Amino acid sequence: MTLTSRAELSLHALPDYLDNIIDRLASYQPKVEREPGSVAFIYPFGRAILEHSSTRLVMTGQAPDRTGLARIKDLMAVAVELYAKAEQPRIVWTGDLAGDNKVEQFRLMHVAGKNFVTPRMLRVRLEGEDLHRFTMFGGMHIRMLFATADNPAPAWPVLGDNGLPTYPTEGQRPISRAYTIRRLHVATGWMEVDFLMHADHGIASSWAQNCQPGDVIGVLGPVGRPLRSASRFIIGADETGLPAVGRMLETMEPSTQGKIYVEVENKDEIQDLHAPSFQVEWLVRDHSKPECLAEVIQAEPWTDDVDTFGWFAAETSLARTVRENWRSARGLGRDSTLAAGYWQRGRTGFMAG
Repeated sequence: MTLTSRAELSLHALPDYLDNIIDRLASYQPKVEREPGSVAFIYPFGRAILEHSSTRLVMTGQAPDRTGLARIKDLMAVAVELYAKAEQPRIVWTGDLAGDNKVEQFRLMHVAGKNFVTPRMLRVRLEGEDLHRFTMFGGMHIRMLFATADNPAPAWPVLGDNGLPTYPTEGQRPISRAYTIRRLHVATGWMEVDFLMHADHGIASSWAQNCQPGDVIGVLGPVGRPLRSASRFIIGADETGLPAVGRMLETMEPSTQGKIYVEVENKDEIQDLHAPSFQVEWLVRDHSKPECLAEVIQAEPWTDDVDTFGWFAAETSLARTVRENWRSARGLGRDSTLAAGYWQRGRTGFMAG
């Protein structure tokens, strides 16, 4: 049995950003089939089809189950709303599961316990039901939904007509922050998330510090692009990217090799990483040289005869510098690099761990 959903849009500037939509959907590593006026993306969990003309876009999603169909609709809707934002597209899905407001990617989790991995890194274990989906789609990140003093009992998301999570009332919308699933054990129903303790005590780090067993937290996910396999990785991160580095290392093929640079505040923040085939270099932060991490990553040599992937996560301006170097100086695309800003000086609400 195949479930099918369809949405049709009139977009006057579609030729200006259609390639961006296609590139984004292709970045999730499907098989891509192109024909005149259409593009099909075949993922392990379903098929996304774009039929296009100069001002018309028809999106069709097909999958064997509701989990796959929800993911297909999510991927297409996010891509269109991102690049067609100026046209304010109103996506309404018809067909199978139309009008169903269950958010497949939402789970209500309960705090089971916590412990400090280092003096500044607090690991919180969350328990919940039916966590298998967090092994699917290749994403290792989640969005955590926090209550606040002004909204102590937030409303949990429902599915909008566009196939994306929405909230019954904006005033009850929880605060959302992105985090990495550091460890996941589906059989016993738990995941662990690492929180970097900040001096300014942001909403997420404050929650982690104060949460108690039994406390409730909402989780959406997984989010993020899948990490493609490669023979060799060049990895750079500060503390905010360290949970993702640890997760990647534990899920890579044992034969994968590479070099890792991690910048931390002091020697007490150095963690044990399971990386037998990697060279790991810990850099203690020199506040007079904030660009140090970016510089060592840019200086790391690439070899043309080995399939290599570059991965970097740190402060936004450093990520931009590394990305521009990989793109312009080395001529590398996003099929072989990813440089992400996990935080920005003077701002909150970015990727946090």
